[in-house]
Amino acid sequence: DVLRCLVEPQHFYAIACPLPSLSTNVLIATATGIESDHVQIKMAASPDSQSTHEQVPFDYLLVAVGNTYKENVIKPAPHELTLAHRAATWRHAHEELREAKKVVIVGGGLVGVELAAEIAFAMPAILVTLVHSREELCGELPAKARKYIADWLELNRVTLRLGRRVRAHEGSTCLLDDDSVLEYCKVYECTGGEAHGSFKGFAGEALDKTTNYLKTSDTLQVLGRRNVFAAGDAMSLEQRVSQHEIKNGHTAEQTAKMAAMNIERMHSGCELLHYPQGLAGKGVGNGIPRIYCVSLGPHDGVLAFNWLVVGGPIAAILKWLVEWTKVLSVSGRPIGRLFWQIADSASQFISNFVIKIPINE
Repeated sequence: DVLRCLVEPQHFYAIACPLPSLSTNVLIATATGIESDHVQIKMAASPDSQSTHEQVPFDYLLVAVGNTYKENVIKPAPHELTLAHRAATWRHAHEELREAKKVVIVGGGLVGVELAAEIAFAMPAILVTLVHSREELCGELPAKARKYIADWLELNRVTLRLGRRVRAHEGSTCLLDDDSVLEYCKVYECTGGEAHGSFKGFAGEALDKTTNYLKTSDTLQVLGRRNVFAAGDAMSLEQRVSQHEIKNGHTAEQTAKMAAMNIERMHSGCELLHYPQGLAGKGVGNGIPRIYCVSLGPHDGVLAFNWLVVGGPIAAILKWLVEWTKVLSVSGRPIGRLFWQIADSASQFISNFVIKIPINE
C-alpha cells in the first residue's frame, strides 16, 4: 500500500524497485505529443540542469500513462529521478503530517479511505475527518464491503461527513456545502483525476475531451491509429460495458496484458484478440473479475471478489502477498512472474465458474 509510506516512510523500499533495464531502454521523460511514428518527449532533469526535447520513433506504441492525482505526493514528480529522491519526498510528507493535529481528507473512494485508515491506525492522536459527496464510501464495492469499511473507520475515530461537498478550503478552514466549517492543519484531496498526460496529435473521435481518455476499440487500438494501443486509465472503450471498464489496478494490468499480446499478434500477422473475451473466454457472462483489496491499516482490510466479501486480517495478509509478489514480478524475478501467471489464470477461472460476476452488473 503506497499510502502507508505517509505514516511509515521506510515502507517505500518494500514496494519499490528499479525498472528492469536488461531488455528495455528506460527513458525518464514527459511525453508532450504523440505523432504517427514518434513520441515527442521532454527529458527529465535535475533542478540545476536544463531539460532537452527529443523524438522517440516507434513501430507500435502502448499508451499507459495512468491517472492524475490532486495530491502530488502519490505520483512521482519529474524531478524525482531516483528511488532516493522519491523516498525523500515521502519522508518530507511524513514530517508534515506529524506536525498536524487535525486532518481533512476530501474524497471517500479507495484512495481516501485507505489514507484515512493509515493515519487513524498509525497516528491515533490526529483527528481525521473524511468528506465524501456521496452517501456511501467506495461506491464501486459490494454493500457488505462498504459497511465493513465505514464501521472500521468510525470505530477508529474517523469522522465521516457523507453526502457533503467541499465548497472551498483556504488557510486552515474548510467550508462545506451545508455552510459548516471544518478546521484542519492538513488537507488531502483524494477525489481522483483525469488521464495523465498530453495527447497532442490526437484529434476528433480518438480523444474524449471531458476525461482526456483515449477512445479505443475492443482490440484496445486507439481509434484511427492502427499501431497505437492504450491501456488502464489512459483508455476508454468506444462501446462501454460497465463490468468491462472498471478502473482499478487489476483491470489496468489486464488491459495492458491484452494490448501487449495484440501488439505481438499484429507483428506476427495474427488476428487480434477482443477485450474482454480475449482474456476471459467467450462464455456467457464472462468478464474480467472485479477484484479489490482495501487496506485498513497494516492488520485489517476487506477483500472483494465479484460478489464475495472477506474482511479482517486475512484481507491484510492477501494485500501483503500481492505487494510482495508484484515487486518480485516487476523486478524480473522468476518466482514473482510464475506466481502471477498462476494467480491470473486461477482468478479468471474462479470468476467464470465459481464466484461469477453478478448478471445485473
